[in-house]
Amino acid sequence: MKLLRTFAQEAVVSVGILLLSTSMIFFVAFYATGDLQKEKLGIALNETALQAYVSWWNAALHGNFAGEFGTQERLRENVVNGLEQTVTLVVLTLAISLAISLAIALYLIRNPGRLIAAAVERTMYFSGAVPVFLIAILVYAAFMRYNILPMIDPRNSFAENLFPYSIAAVVLSLGSGVTGELVRLFKLELGKILGQMYIQAVRIRSANVTAHVARAALVPMSSMLVAKIPYFIGASIIVEDVFGIKGLGHLMVESGESANFGLLMTVSLCFVLIVLTARMLNKFIVVLFDPRMA
Repeated sequence: MKLLRTFAQEAVVSVGILLLSTSMIFFVAFYATGDLQKEKLGIALNETALQAYVSWWNAALHGNFAGEFGTQERLRENVVNGLEQTVTLVVLTLAISLAISLAIALYLIRNPGRLIAAAVERTMYFSGAVPVFLIAILVYAAFMRYNILPMIDPRNSFAENLFPYSIAAVVLSLGSGVTGELVRLFKLELGKILGQMYIQAVRIRSANVTAHVARAALVPMSSMLVAKIPYFIGASIIVEDVFGIKGLGHLMVESGESANFGLLMTVSLCFVLIVLTARMLNKFIVVLFDPRMA
């Protein structure tokens, strides 16, 4: 019952966030568009922003996300492809962020007070202060210097695009500032776990503590990592543009330039749903593995 009540409350909050986010984006786009462009998009000049927003939701609930503002088939194809590429980039970034931050956190715990460890720690903390577009451009220029083009080719398979995807994911991980923050959080959390009495008792018996530490760290570390997905989504718009990824960020920019309401709202809806899914996943991990934290 407690699990169901928690998810019911989360669902209500998610619906509120969904409506608030999409309405804010729609209203800003609506009032930023001139009458001539509205007429081309099929919006009646006497129609208010609220009426247009309700009309879009009415069409969207019937499966027509383009509403009266575009072609449904083309929009669906663009958004599905964009969603696939953005999700691929975010999942790779999560995996790389976890690997980098966990490895560095463990190194810092095992080597306290060392000069190299202190330098690594400071570097990771301040990596988020460098703008993500600057890191992306520098990395891109460095590869181009050796005639390596780290660009996604839509004609290639995922395996063939894995290298440029991985480069983009590393840039996104470092440039968003998430990896540096995860290093700090993982170091703090793992330090607490390794200092607990039962872990020390296992060490005294010369037993392997890896399984015990992993089990104890599963909830806080998973929760921290999933909570950073919105940061990746925001920074991915710049990274996608530099590395030629035709994801949701690229579509967002394209829809803004062309004042395409159908594309703009559908992409915005996808962004919000990804963030809400991450939020729900975070809650699921906490409630399922540690009900005391729910």
